[in-house]
Amino acid sequence: MLAFAFALALGSAAGVGAQDRPPKNIPFYTWVREDTFAGWMNNDPVRHARGMARAQQWLDEHPGSAEAINWLGTGKVFEATVAYEAGDAARGDALYEQGLATMEKGLALAPDHPGLLATTAGTFMAFARKLPDKYYRAAVEKARQHYALLYKAQEPIGLDKFPLHLKGEVLAGVAETEFRVGDRDKAIVFLKRIATGMPNTPYAKTADVWLAAPDSIGKQDRLVCGSCHEAGRISAWQARQPSPQ
Repeated sequence: MLAFAFALALGSAAGVGAQDRPPKNIPFYTWVREDTFAGWMNNDPVRHARGMARAQQWLDEHPGSAEAINWLGTGKVFEATVAYEAGDAARGDALYEQGLATMEKGLALAPDHPGLLATTAGTFMAFARKLPDKYYRAAVEKARQHYALLYKAQEPIGLDKFPLHLKGEVLAGVAETEFRVGDRDKAIVFLKRIATGMPNTPYAKTADVWLAAPDSIGKQDRLVCGSCHEAGRISAWQARQPSPQ
């Protein structure tokens, strides 16, 4: 039923088009991610479909947009997990392979783009636990690769001064991917950095648990996505903009 609902929502959102315009000067990611993340985190087919339709609209209006191409790929990965959960492995495999190819196409156009690195890494790590075992490790390795590139680019320019979401997701991403398939000692260093440097945040609370009982952490436990979706991001973004002169 969930898979059917997503298919129906995707079909109904195909006509988003010209009636759905981004607010003036709104960044592409802000416009798309509010619905996309809400759809992912709440299994909301309508909001997911609206986010994907916005990404497709952006691509139609900006041919070759690496951001839009990559985002559409992430949506296919999510839809693959819906198919797997519905018991349709063949459809899941097809959607997952399509998602991988689309994401890689976007990355090839802008390999150093921080938004693409973050979206790619976050998608793989967020959904790896919902993938079949045959894909799990490779997905975590891909997440590890892209988190490492993002950290390498942002640490020298003062990552600790970044906003909570940006800083938290990079550090959590490095910690979790190293914990799962890489260097456990390196993961502990990052977990401690999160626990001491980001007190009273969802990231620190989770890091404390992982540090206290690392052997109890299973595939379903998650450190990333500690602040991936908050309601009203678009209105909050607009409220921070200077008043027109």
